[in-house]
Amino acid sequence: VEAIVYPQADAIADDGGENEAATIDMHAVYPLDDDDNDDGVVPRAPTAASDANYKTQLAKLLGRTTSIVTNNPKVWQVYAHFHDGCGHKAKALECRLKECRALQKAGWDKNQHDVELLCRAAKRLSVSYIEDGSKASLHACRLYLRGVVKKSQVDFADNPDVQDLQRVLHQLETLEAQAN
Repeated sequence: VEAIVYPQADAIADDGGENEAATIDMHAVYPLDDDDNDDGVVPRAPTAASDANYKTQLAKLLGRTTSIVTNNPKVWQVYAHFHDGCGHKAKALECRLKECRALQKAGWDKNQHDVELLCRAAKRLSVSYIEDGSKASLHACRLYLRGVVKKSQVDFADNPDVQDLQRVLHQLETLEAQAN
């Protein structure tokens, strides 16, 4: 690890031959402030290049994860959040839609907890569709929400999450009417 963080440390260690001497010499190259912890690693502020590298690596990791674990809604929620942070609104919307589909497993409409989870996810999805604002997006969202609300109301009409989603559906119908 030190060889990656401190490339000069290898040369210092080879010259001195002793780890202690290398550490002392390394501290001469990378002086510690009085308030820093002397644990052998000097914290450095990440550069823009390392931030971009981390973001790329995280994108690859999340991509691999979602290709293996396709039916876990939490993974899709995290991936959508990542795309939001990167400014990829279309990809975030796609991930939210996959999150909702993963939540619609067999019998979801008979289990209160599953209905609540899906209603919350559908509400997040609707925010993405509304931010897009196109007629096609508003129409697609209205059709999707209408199906979820209709099935959810059969057994859980009084549930606050179902009622919230119904309000979002009414808001969406108003927005769609204004767009026409």
